[in-house]
Amino acid sequence: MKKVLLLIVLALFIAYDLSAQGDSYFVTGIKVSATADSAAKAREDAINQGYALAYQKLISNMGDLGQATRADVPPLESLMSMVADFSIDQEKNTSVSYTASLSFQFDPAPTNAWISATSAPANLLSQTLDPLGATEGKVTVFIPITGLQDLKNKTGLLQKICHTRNITLQQMTHQGALLTIYTTLPLEKIQAGAQDHNLPIVFQ
Repeated sequence: MKKVLLLIVLALFIAYDLSAQGDSYFVTGIKVSATADSAAKAREDAINQGYALAYQKLISNMGDLGQATRADVPPLESLMSMVADFSIDQEKNTSVSYTASLSFQFDPAPTNAWISATSAPANLLSQTLDPLGATEGKVTVFIPITGLQDLKNKTGLLQKICHTRNITLQQMTHQGALLTIYTTLPLEKIQAGAQDHNLPIVFQ
């Protein structure tokens, strides 16, 4: 009888633990907005944008709980594999725009796999970039974007300009994206390269 009671208590504990874990991987209130040539394309761009914003909120929540985190945002394909489900809580659209509030339920297994995978710790790359020299460190820039594909294209261009593949997305809205670039180039060379490629950037 005692063994039966013990098994019941253990099962209830495991069920509670799994439920709590699931809740900690749920994020809501993800605001997205996008414009495009059609309502369908605007909706697609906005929802794709939501995956990255949801991941950032999840990581922030996990950090607050003292859990392991990883700041760099995964590619969209990887993010989609991490999300078990998402819902549209509110939405508003026109013929060329889409605005919504979304909720995302992340799957703990693939999410934790990404977080625990090899990633350069941010604190090891947080030296201040000397604006007049070539001190290795980081620089933060804002770039206007029209959607997720535009963000990918411009990030690739920045990687070419700055001779680095280490660029992380810090924040993304319908107006643009805030990026951190880890590079040895001085600011004036980054600015000159951006101008040569007609890429508008604002240093933060």
